[in-house]
Amino acid sequence: MKKVLLGLSFLFIIISISLIGYKIISAKQEIKRISSPITNQKDKDSYITPYGYTLDNPNIILNPYDISPLTAIIAFTTKENEEITVTIKGKDQNTTITNKFKPTTIHYIPIYGLYPNNKNEVVISTKKETKTYTINTTPIEVNINPIKLDNNSNKLTFISDNDYPYAIDSNNDIRWYLNKKYTNKINRLTNNNFLLSTDILVDNIPTGLVEIDLLGKIYKEYYLEEGYLGDYIETDTNYYILSKNLLEINKLNGEKYKYYNLDTTYNNLSYLKETNTITLYNKDITTNLNLDTKKTTKEEKSTKIENNNPQLSLYTTNEDYKIATSK
Repeated sequence: MKKVLLGLSFLFIIISISLIGYKIISAKQEIKRISSPITNQKDKDSYITPYGYTLDNPNIILNPYDISPLTAIIAFTTKENEEITVTIKGKDQNTTITNKFKPTTIHYIPIYGLYPNNKNEVVISTKKETKTYTINTTPIEVNINPIKLDNNSNKLTFISDNDYPYAIDSNNDIRWYLNKKYTNKINRLTNNNFLLSTDILVDNIPTGLVEIDLLGKIYKEYYLEEGYLGDYIETDTNYYILSKNLLEINKLNGEKYKYYNLDTTYNNLSYLKETNTITLYNKDITTNLNLDTKKTTKEEKSTKIENNNPQLSLYTTNEDYKIATSK
């Protein structure tokens, strides 16, 4: 009988501790599992198929990766190799966007530069025929207050601040944006994608970077233990990323090569290929780091780097869109 009572008492204690522990844990902020955007995008590629579709009845997918609402893909096949010309009608000659693609029978045509809340006219032509499609877009989903700039070219001005990245044409109309806060430096990489900060913050600091294209497809995620402070430079094989310290990372596989300890916080980086030198800036100090010798020279002066809001063409290649694997 004593053994039974002892066993029951022990069981009561275990249950009581479990309940108390549950209440203690439950009283804290809920811990949510954050799924990778790459995981979320995996099933999107399967819908981007040209098979079973023709120029008369193409597969048109607006915002194929859910985060770039003013883009689309038009996919179809042709019986013969066809050179495709695509035109996205603008309000005038400078804001009309066109591109030509190499001849093939399997076509993945990316569509960039749609107007928000609009019936966009998109024209696709071969040497034999021309087809016009209407792509309806919704109003801008997020809070963007576009700046006004003087731009007389047919290129778009890309802007990235603390809210959402976007691009405006020469009429200051928004023609591209992301509906998630992938922000900070916005320049094209050598592969024509962008490297932007993640939309996940810890102590108001992004946890890393994403390599992303105009359609919103994320190709690589780079997570940084110390967070990302908003600037990087690209060399032939590496990224040098401004964190609390300077990180040298292989841009192909994400492997960390070097960790440069910094004795102060910097805001900007620049790179001079001729001398293989990185320059770090803040409001008081300019520091030069020679990547060959690993030696630094420091100057007690500030060199302000202006954010020039780059003017870029939406189309940079005559190759069809490629469905690629993300990492």
